[in-house]
Amino acid sequence: MSLRSRSRWIAAATAVAIPAIFLSTACSTDKAAAPASVAASDTVSLDESNVTVLDWWANTGSADSGYYSYNGAGDGNFVQTDLDGSGDFDNYRLLIQYTLPKLSGKGVVDSAKMYNYACGHGGNTFSDSIVVDHVNWGAVFQDSLSWGSQTLQANIGTLARDTTSGWKSLDVTGSVQADYAAKRANTQYRLEYSFATMPVGDQWEEFAGSYCSSNAGGAAGQGYMVIWAH
Repeated sequence: MSLRSRSRWIAAATAVAIPAIFLSTACSTDKAAAPASVAASDTVSLDESNVTVLDWWANTGSADSGYYSYNGAGDGNFVQTDLDGSGDFDNYRLLIQYTLPKLSGKGVVDSAKMYNYACGHGGNTFSDSIVVDHVNWGAVFQDSLSWGSQTLQANIGTLARDTTSGWKSLDVTGSVQADYAAKRANTQYRLEYSFATMPVGDQWEEFAGSYCSSNAGGAAGQGYMVIWAH
């Protein structure tokens, strides 16, 4: 309100005997709106030291079966199924994690997305999806606990739908928000094939492990996650 306009307003108010208390009320609303919050982003690399491949295997001829696990960084970050005509099989899943940073924003996670590079595939025609579970494991056990348990939320989304190479991404906002709320140091996921029926033969998908570097011409990148927060 300009000084000249203010003077005219006071004069008019006096003429109709409006109490002076209304003067301060009318002028107090003339304030600029606070600026909107702008999200900041953090980019976190996949923790290769904790990439773990889990195998569930069975030999129907000898009724022998079991589980084992190993660090995938020295071999490959892959998801695989291998079923032969007699019923013997290997089924591999992949455990990955990202260290949760101290957020650049003030602590409210707006969104989060994981990115993993699919550098190669083999075997049968891709018959279904690679889906992702949100998990929380302590130690990685060579048994069914790591294979199918310790799940916070199963099938939070589909990471890969076909055999094309390149970056694959998945929105993991809800999972990251839950991990921050639970004060976890890491956000952890399990990658696995989703089949109506496991196909006969060998089928695999590689996600930027050592195979990508040595056999795919280096045309691969380390997985990472981006977290936007305000």
